[in-house]
Amino acid sequence: MSSKEEELLSMFAETRTLIKTKNQENAMCITVLDGAEHYCNAIFLLLNKNYVFPAKALIRCLCELTVKLMWCLQCPDDTDDERIRRWEKSTLAQNIKVLEEWKRVDPQNNKIDGQIKELENKKDNMNIDEMLPYAQLLEKLPNEFKDISLKLYKDFNKAVHLDANSLGEIYLHNNKANVNNSDISRLKDCCLLLAKNITGVIAINKSAEGPESNTATVVL
Repeated sequence: MSSKEEELLSMFAETRTLIKTKNQENAMCITVLDGAEHYCNAIFLLLNKNYVFPAKALIRCLCELTVKLMWCLQCPDDTDDERIRRWEKSTLAQNIKVLEEWKRVDPQNNKIDGQIKELENKKDNMNIDEMLPYAQLLEKLPNEFKDISLKLYKDFNKAVHLDANSLGEIYLHNNKANVNNSDISRLKDCCLLLAKNITGVIAINKSAEGPESNTATVVL
């Protein structure tokens, strides 16, 4: 295990110890920590095998998670619990949209109607607005992190939505005589620093001693 991987492991483990009580906010924090750690581990595994594009796709997902978490725990609008519920309502709305699209593909599938109705009932019972769109979430965050997130979204978007150009880049990368180790190292640093932002914002929220040491800005 590399020093960066050891740092990741320690970072997530130490942050979990700061969560002492059971409530909605802490449940979300634990879930985010578990999900982020899985993504970080997967990113490092992919990069260790020189699978750069799949790693970039996961880094972009990790960045989106970081933005949503920072909005939930740091934004001055509403309370933390209200923002968590807005996130939950947006998730329900997105799931409904996916099922409605699937229904158009498979109109004879009656089970989908029941699933949509169940989700719509849950959504309608939540008397709160949905989470802001991603771009508007960024407007609520510090400028330095907003700029970073926009760059990650732009640079790594093609790793999520594959087309002829991005597939061509994968082909060229796979047929290089030598892999650029500095690119691999930079992507690992990007993953590590996003993890520091996730664990740092949770540590700050829990008013832990010295949480500032866990916060970081990603430099690309």
